[in-house]
Amino acid sequence: MNSDRASVSHHDRLMKELRNDPAFASASLAAALAEADEPRGREALLLVLRPLAEAHGRMPT
Repeated sequence: MNSDRASVSHHDRLMKELRNDPAFASASLAAALAEADEPRGREALLLVLRPLAEAHGRMPT
């Protein structure tokens, strides 16, 4: 393990990816939507929507 690298939280990294990579954000949403009618799919969809909304300033953290 390289101790010289600063660690970044998963949440912070995800927010950065969602803000800076529209293709990643779109693919995440498309995958969740495709599974929405499956068992527990709506819960999975909500788990994707919250960080997307947060990354784009639509929800408080």
